[in-house]
Amino acid sequence: MKTMVAKAEAMAKNAVEEYQKRTMEIENQFHQKERLLQEHLRKQMERVVQEQAKELEEMQKEFQTASNLLQQKYNILNTKFSEL
Repeated sequence: MKTMVAKAEAMAKNAVEEYQKRTMEIENQFHQKERLLQEHLRKQMERVVQEQAKELEEMQKEFQTASNLLQQKYNILNTKFSEL
């Protein structure tokens, strides 16, 4: 009877150890995947920010060009008005 109890205790201990080992493996896999996903997301966000910064820079250049053209047009009209 004692040997059966000892066997059962050993089996229970082994089962708990196996459960803990497997839990650690799963947690490690989860954390590894989480880090990979966070890194991937960070890279995507950096790319999006860079693209938006580039688009903003292009828009600022276009706005500056338009402002210059409007200023030229104003100067021409102002000169013509002064001549009248």
